[in-house]
Amino acid sequence: MPGDDSSKIPDAVQGVSPAPSASVEPSSGGLPTGSSLYGIDLTIPLHDRRILIADSSPFSRKTLTRFLSWFGVTDVVFAKDGKDVLDRVNEIGANLILLDTNLGSLTGIETCRLLRATPAGRDVPILVQTTSHSDQTRARCFQAGASDVISKPVNPGELIARVGYHLERRAMISELKTFRERIEQDLAMARAMQLALIPKPERVAAVTRPREFRIDFHFESCNEIGGDLWSLHEIDDDRLGILIADFSGHGITAAINAFRFDALVSRRTATERADPGAMLTGLNDELCEMLPFGQYCTAFYGVLDRGERTLCYASAAQPNPFITDLAGAIATLDGSGPFLGCWPGEAYDNRKQPLGAEGFLFLYSDVLTESPDRNGVVLEERGLEALVRDAARSEAPLKTLLDRFAAPRRHPYHDDLTAVWVAWP
Repeated sequence: MPGDDSSKIPDAVQGVSPAPSASVEPSSGGLPTGSSLYGIDLTIPLHDRRILIADSSPFSRKTLTRFLSWFGVTDVVFAKDGKDVLDRVNEIGANLILLDTNLGSLTGIETCRLLRATPAGRDVPILVQTTSHSDQTRARCFQAGASDVISKPVNPGELIARVGYHLERRAMISELKTFRERIEQDLAMARAMQLALIPKPERVAAVTRPREFRIDFHFESCNEIGGDLWSLHEIDDDRLGILIADFSGHGITAAINAFRFDALVSRRTATERADPGAMLTGLNDELCEMLPFGQYCTAFYGVLDRGERTLCYASAAQPNPFITDLAGAIATLDGSGPFLGCWPGEAYDNRKQPLGAEGFLFLYSDVLTESPDRNGVVLEERGLEALVRDAARSEAPLKTLLDRFAAPRRHPYHDDLTAVWVAWP
């Protein structure tokens, strides 16, 4: 039987040595990968896994090697004591360690504890063998970081079942870790792409200053990426278009829809951008062809005209914006209208609002009215209006508003947050 030649098994004094080649043949009593012995069906192949046996007894090393060879383990290395394990663990690169408690002055339990403090031994499965059946000994093994405890004399079926389980578990954890790292990299890239859609402060200043507007804004997603979006559109020397949109859902799906939406908006003609109703009507028809059932978008698009001192706008179920009216009072605009992407052929009407002197327009996503505070209370529109009214008196209205909103609430919020404050002299 492979591994049965005792001349190929090193003595305890020989330190770490490779095991004999143990290719398994059915005729020799071994099992091909995927076979069953003792009622055990292996779910992963073991022939490519390296196992380190740390045991001072040559007979125990020989016996364990034989048991492992029956199930296709062909790569076995040995250590004579605990110090040998610690000295060589980095170069061995074992997928699993079988550690006997009786290793001399440095016990197996202490070796296990020290292994867990090393990079190479932090995550590797460690199975501790012990002749003691006391609960105290087993508890000490687990406290030292053992993945499992095996009683001696070792039962071959139990040994392989536990080895297979821990190797499979480690393989799954490794795959999940790799997958998570890849997802995190992809999300970081997607977040960078989404942030690139948001106007940069330098561009906002360059676009608004000649038209005598001033814009402060804040954007954050509840996850790495989200479905909120806002953008600026130059029409002529006097007129400036401003768009805010919010896709249903969160995360990757909402972000992909936001990318699609931005591409559609960027293709609008200057004539469409000057006409908010035509703008939303065209976007709605294209989104209806693009979005799956159940996905939709709320949006507000307005054109600020410095010459006429008016705001012409159209809305698609967006939260009611706040604006300063001709009398200098704070009023709400009508943000109602059909969702974008639900019903083709919908027409969106233009509405006009005169701009008062030294006024402002505040656009926002619904998280500001729907996010509960620590007592479970939401602001709703009336509560947000009170915050807007107080913030309008400060030198930094948007920052003041968001600071007061955030103070009694847990962060991150349950939804994406976009807020745009437009002021004019």
